Amino acid sequence: MTKTYYFFGEWRKKDIDFLNSLGLDRDVELGADSFSIREGEIYSKIIDHFSKKKPLFGKVRPEGYICRPSTTLFSKQDLDESPYFWLRGAAVHITGFSPYDAKYEDMFDFECSECRTARKQLQHYRFSEPKLGKKNAAFVLHYQDDLFFKKDFYEKVLHPYGVGCQDYIVAATGKVSESYVQLELPIAKSPLHIEGTAYDTEEHCGTCGRKQYSIQILDFFPPFKESFDFHLCKTQEMFGGSQRVMISRELTERLLEEKVLKYVDYQLVPIASI
Repeated sequence: MTKTYYFFGEWRKKDIDFLNSLGLDRDVELGADSFSIREGEIYSKIIDHFSKKKPLFGKVRPEGYICRPSTTLFSKQDLDESPYFWLRGAAVHITGFSPYDAKYEDMFDFECSECRTARKQLQHYRFSEPKLGKKNAAFVLHYQDDLFFKKDFYEKVLHPYGVGCQDYIVAATGKVSESYVQLELPIAKSPLHIEGTAYDTEEHCGTCGRKQYSIQILDFFPPFKESFDFHLCKTQEMFGGSQRVMISRELTERLLEEKVLKYVDYQLVPIASI
């Protein structure tokens, strides 16, 4: 695992002279600019430089200085050792549709209207049918946890694993889609072991008191507190308004065989060991 960090600042000449002497991937420009870097020797030098004791005149850090975690990269070994995964990349992301739009408000019931947690789908989705390429078997909407698969692929691959589905309506015709189905993913039987982890960065909602968690990939994904059998499920916890889709290693291997997934960290996030 390798963590990356995001830097931003209103860089002065002395700042860019220092930064550009380190051999970054690109030169940092004078004024407002940002860059990301992996943890390591150069990262440590930057942190040390901008953490020096304040001089008698001037400032160590430029205006607007920010250093924060950006994302985390995982090796093949990290993936190999994970018992299951947070599934991120089995689908094409469809844009131009958002359940936040007013006309979709009656599709969902929210436990809290402020932070929109614990949403419950009340009726079938209704939107234009996308046209996917032959190599694409699925697409995902705004929330990133509502997955739609081609019907023939669902029947062949997912149904044998006990994954449920429901219809969706083609907006132009008002009829049930003959091409795709929406997966019905159960809620996990166990909460995540997430308290105090890198993902535990958000405050409780001031209205309902419920907590959400970081949408960034900041570390190995937290494991379930208790073991249970599953192939696909959604976390109990919310991350920026959506839940995370978890997938078993067995079903992961099956989707890899079908070339729906790639064995890479931008599609599969490995689980932390306790």
